[in-house]
Amino acid sequence: MKLIAFFSTIVALLIGFSYLFIDPNFFYYKNVFNGIAFSHRAFVSAFYALLIIGFFLAYVCILHEVKKKRLGIRKISILLAISFLIILSYPTVLSYDIFNYLATAKVTFFHFENPYLVMPNEFIDDPMLLYTRATNKLALYGPTWIALTSIPYYLSFESVIAQTFLFKILVGVFYVGLVYLLYRISRDLFIVSVFAFNPLVLFEVFMSGHNDVVMMFFVFLGFYLFQKNKYILSGFSFFVSIFVKFASLFLLPIWIYLFYKKSAKKSITWSKVWLFSLVCMGIIFILSSLREEIYPWYFVWLLPFVALINKKQISILSAAISFGLLAYYIPYMYTGHYIFFAKLICVVCFSAGFLLAYVIFNKITKSWVF
Repeated sequence: MKLIAFFSTIVALLIGFSYLFIDPNFFYYKNVFNGIAFSHRAFVSAFYALLIIGFFLAYVCILHEVKKKRLGIRKISILLAISFLIILSYPTVLSYDIFNYLATAKVTFFHFENPYLVMPNEFIDDPMLLYTRATNKLALYGPTWIALTSIPYYLSFESVIAQTFLFKILVGVFYVGLVYLLYRISRDLFIVSVFAFNPLVLFEVFMSGHNDVVMMFFVFLGFYLFQKNKYILSGFSFFVSIFVKFASLFLLPIWIYLFYKKSAKKSITWSKVWLFSLVCMGIIFILSSLREEIYPWYFVWLLPFVALINKKQISILSAAISFGLLAYYIPYMYTGHYIFFAKLICVVCFSAGFLLAYVIFNKITKSWVF
C-alpha cells in the first residue's frame, strides 16, 4: 500500500536525520559524530520542516483512509509498528530531557541518593555531566516515575547507549497502552488514530522519550476502570498518574464530579467528562508558562481528550497547533540560540499555514477529514 510505503519512508528519513544531532560531548558515539546539525544549520532546519510537513501529510491521509473504512485494525497495527521504530532515532534532536531522566536514575540507583535532595552535578567526576543539561536541578517528577526508571536503568547493565533506547521503549510501551485504552473506551479506530498518529505525539514519545504519555496512561486507566465500576482501583490509578507528573492534579475536579455522580446514583455523560477534562488540562498547559515556558510536549496532555471529543473544529485546531508546536524547534535549529519571540512567531505561522493547507485539501477532496 502506497500510504504504508510513504509512512515507512519518512520514518526512516527521521531516524537517519536524528543522527546529524549527535552531541560532540556524547563520547559514546564519537566515531560517528559528524557535526552537520551544528555546521549546516540552514540545511537541517529546512529538512526538519520538510519532515514535519511529510508527517502531517501522512497523518491527514491516514485519517482520511480510516474515515473511509479503508484502513482496518491490521493495517493500523502495521502503521503503529512502523511508528515504534522511531525509538531507533538519536534522542536529542528536540530535547535533552532523556539524559536528565538518565541522570536522575543514576543518582537514585547507582549513587543511592535521594534525587529530591541531591542534584546530578554534585557528582563532579561523573561523565554524564558532559552531555546532560540542567544537571543543577533536583528531580522534577514524582516517585512513580522515579520507580519506573529503575526498569531501563537495571536492564541496561549501566550501558548509557542501552539506557537511551530502553527509556524510549519504556515510554513507548505506555504509548501503546494508552492507545489500547482509547480503543477500549471509544471502540472507534478513527478516534484512536487521531491521537496515535499525531506527529507531535510520535516525535515527543518515540524520539524524545518524554514521559507525558506515562502520566496520561494512568489517567485513562483510571477512567476505564471507573467505567468498569472498579472505583477504588480507578482512584488509585489517578493518584499514580499525579506521582508521575503533577499536571494531572488539575483533573481532580473531574474525579470529584465522577464520584459525586456515582454516589448520587446519577448517570454520567462521558462526552462532558472529556470536554471538561480538556478544559482542565488546557488550563495547566497555559499556566505552565508561569514556571518557565509552554513546551510542545505538554500538548500531549490534551490530545487524548481531543480525540475522544471527536468534534471537527476542535480536532482541526489541535492538529494545527500540533503542527505549529513541532515548528517551535526550528528557530533554535537555525540559530543555535533560544529566541522566544522567534519560536512564538514560528508556531503561529506554521499553525496558520496548516489551517490554510487543510482548507485547500478539503476543497480538493470535497470532504473534511476530521
